[in-house]
Amino acid sequence: MPFLEASFSVVLATILCFLIKGITSWRNDGAFHPFGLGGMPSAHSTAAGALAAAVFFETGWSVLFLVTVVFGVLVVRDAYGVRWEVTRHSVALNKLTKGETYLRTGHTRWEAIVGVALGVIVTLVVYGVWA
Repeated sequence: MPFLEASFSVVLATILCFLIKGITSWRNDGAFHPFGLGGMPSAHSTAAGALAAAVFFETGWSVLFLVTVVFGVLVVRDAYGVRWEVTRHSVALNKLTKGETYLRTGHTRWEAIVGVALGVIVTLVVYGVWA
């Protein structure tokens, strides 16, 4: 059933992303924060990559695949573009106000790319096993 395979791919990729994010936050900060804002890899990008790959496996080069890719690109661009700028602004504001809080909400380009790759790879594995 196409819906089950696609859903399982997106959910599994996202769960793996949160586990990896928790491990990398624990390694970098000493605390396990799988649902923290920002960090490696981007969960938004992972879900977008997994969904686009699943739609491609189900429909091939279709209008639905094109729509999924376009919205996926918007999600990824937001993750490393707009949200990363919010992070940079919060750092600057903290310096100006001598605040102690550091709000990291975005991702680096590398974190977004790794997220997309994780989503696509998990979907490839799920569809390879399911077939």
